[in-house]
Amino acid sequence: MITIYPTGMLRGDHFSPAEAERKTGVKFSKKNELGEIGKRGRFIGKPKPYGSAVIELCDPEEGVQGNLRLEDPLIQTLIQHHGTFRTCGATDIHISMAVVYQYQCNMAFDVKLMQALGECNIELWVSCYEEAGDDDDDDDDDDENE
Repeated sequence: MITIYPTGMLRGDHFSPAEAERKTGVKFSKKNELGEIGKRGRFIGKPKPYGSAVIELCDPEEGVQGNLRLEDPLIQTLIQHHGTFRTCGATDIHISMAVVYQYQCNMAFDVKLMQALGECNIELWVSCYEEAGDDDDDDDDDDENE
């Protein structure tokens, strides 16, 4: 089984999430404005030299079964508004997709999805994580003792 956790990531040295929200009506789940004081990470206590925002497709605790699709709301939002996001200063727009799998991680991406993302200069970043489970991996070692 595979569960995906896709998020839209926007960033730019002059990107204003507030302006992007105002112009598009999109509500970001996380955002910081250029010059905002960092609360954690390498810019803790210092003004951030960029603006950034996150759009989540779903509840981060739930995820989505299956693959990313062109008709997913996150994809449609990024495709529909990428031009406005860029005029608001976003120079990097990408989808960060965490994939949690059991046993094996096989994925395929629809050509139309990849073509649409490419036409909008939106990258797809994928990170895979094996799901922790109660499977006993020592079963394979039992044969050696017989």
